[in-house]
Amino acid sequence: MVFEKVEKYANHIELLSYSLIIATSFIFYYLFLNFDEYFLNFNKEKIDNSAYFFLLILFFTSISSVQIHRLNRDEKFFLISLNGVLQKISTLVTQILLGFIGLGIYALVYGSLTGLILSVSYIFFSYTRKLKIFTKLSFENLVLVSKKYSNYPKFTVMQNFFNSLSNQSPIILIGYFYGIEYAGFYWMAMRVIQIPAVLFSDSVKKVFYTKASNVKEDLRRTFEVYNRFIYGLAVAILPVVVLFWLIGDDLIMYILGTKWFFSSEIAQWLIIWIGAGFISPPATAILLIHDKQKLGMYYDFSLLIARIIALSLGGIYLEAIQTISVLAIIGVVFNLSLVLYVRGSLSRKI
Repeated sequence: MVFEKVEKYANHIELLSYSLIIATSFIFYYLFLNFDEYFLNFNKEKIDNSAYFFLLILFFTSISSVQIHRLNRDEKFFLISLNGVLQKISTLVTQILLGFIGLGIYALVYGSLTGLILSVSYIFFSYTRKLKIFTKLSFENLVLVSKKYSNYPKFTVMQNFFNSLSNQSPIILIGYFYGIEYAGFYWMAMRVIQIPAVLFSDSVKKVFYTKASNVKEDLRRTFEVYNRFIYGLAVAILPVVVLFWLIGDDLIMYILGTKWFFSSEIAQWLIIWIGAGFISPPATAILLIHDKQKLGMYYDFSLLIARIIALSLGGIYLEAIQTISVLAIIGVVFNLSLVLYVRGSLSRKI
């Protein structure tokens, strides 16, 4: 979608993506509805109906990702940033309010869903609706773009689905194995670290995306731009990671209070994961720019499986902090492996 210059074709790619998301969501919902005794039998009381809300979270996350791709294509970068702030603030506020009234882990689920719905609705009413893509549908054009850009809906939509499920899995499984309180500690630690890091790295990714797209055909220039960005990001984040590792626990307890002591311990492990993730946006952008969506899908699927295995085995054999430390190490390995793989792939082609 991002590289399609013709407006009507971009509109049809967007429609095709929405259609695939809806179809996939109905399939998953049907399977979940008819085979819920197999999905939830391990402890139905702990997960209960909130599991269905996770399906909605996956659905709206996928829709949101398509919207962001369209905004990138139309260079609406301010709207992307504004929407990101809206989603994170609405999610955080909702989760805190619902937590105060005693909903526990359900506050995290409902808050995430609220933030996503508001985000999707905001982009739809402020931008998508004005494009009138739903009133200009042509079956002929739909077939044309489905053949020309088969990788985008076929791989990117599934990649977004796997990525969303992967990001939600720690909350679900930590809550299941260690209880609602530990899921809350993990969520708070992740929020404290992730929100400023993601806001900054998303902005960097947009800048890199524009620069790398402009030199797409010049692999040597692409390699130089890529190196400059990843080295710059590494130099910027390394002192933050070291400093937070040394004094982060005291800082979080000072801000949040001593009752969040376990969150401070978790944050010390999460910072190395977030730090590695801070460097990776140029790598994920290169996969999209150079039509490597299939590789991106395999990457996110592998990360999802690795996280589920680590959380499940850790939940059985390890303490909570040990499981989270393993989860953080997996995040570091996957992020840095992707960064190095993309760098090596570019260097071999010049």
